[in-house]
Amino acid sequence: MSEIISALLVDQIYQKIKEDIFHKRLTPGGKINPRKISEQYNISVTPIKQALNRLVSEGLVECIPHRGMIVKRISRKDLLDSLEARKMIELYSVPSILKAAETDPGFLRKLRKNLKDHEDSIAEAREIDNYLNQNNRDFEFHRILVESTHNGCIYDLFESIGTHMTLFYLYGNKRNERFEESLKEHKDIFDSIERGDESALINAITAHIEKVQEDYCASINAELD
Repeated sequence: MSEIISALLVDQIYQKIKEDIFHKRLTPGGKINPRKISEQYNISVTPIKQALNRLVSEGLVECIPHRGMIVKRISRKDLLDSLEARKMIELYSVPSILKAAETDPGFLRKLRKNLKDHEDSIAEAREIDNYLNQNNRDFEFHRILVESTHNGCIYDLFESIGTHMTLFYLYGNKRNERFEESLKEHKDIFDSIERGDESALINAITAHIEKVQEDYCASINAELD
């Protein structure tokens, strides 16, 4: 029982630190003090260190000699590497995506619901600057695609890439026009899936990721290079 409690505690601390990073309470290059977190939540340092090690393995946090744990700085190379890996995974998933569209009615329903939620989140982001929710809906679309492979290793790698992409998104300049363009590109991907057109799907995924790369490289803050 104590092992279960310990695992839950590590997961809670992991989620809390990750949330602090995504909400910019902890910023790239900023130091993370395990003892301060320990005092804040009145828990031992051990589960905090375990949570931080998990974030190190995901590439969100790094351990610097003589400095300790810091939020990893992000660069254009990180961005380009992440997008290249993401494109490889999504294109690899194309046969599985088309098979899921043919054999699983719930697959297309999930994509349709995501497109509707994405559209709603764009309107919300425009009204109250809630861009993180908009980004989450955007990435969820791609997560559904990759889930069709039923490959745990590929899925975990994709989730790690998604974590990095969220950082680039948060520190880049936001454009409502790009949100709407991205949704249209998602609809093009969905239309290709619904038609069962493999060539069109490959082209739609490739075009979308190339547009994401173009936008992110143009908008990310120079100070983060």
